[in-house]
Amino acid sequence: APRPLPPQAIPERVLLSWAAAGGALGGVLAIQLFRHKTLHRHFSVGMPVMLAVQLLLGAAVQLWL
Repeated sequence: APRPLPPQAIPERVLLSWAAAGGALGGVLAIQLFRHKTLHRHFSVGMPVMLAVQLLLGAAVQLWL
């Protein structure tokens, strides 16, 4: 059976959802600042990839406007 999370823990799915919704910069900064989740591949690789995609989309929108 899966281990229950402590009451203050935020599920990984929620963290990744917030990052995908535009918060990847904050996620990358938090990983670096707190040295947390650095061994989890979907955080150590996924967050920077999401950040790159968000930056590219933001640049494309700026160029388009």
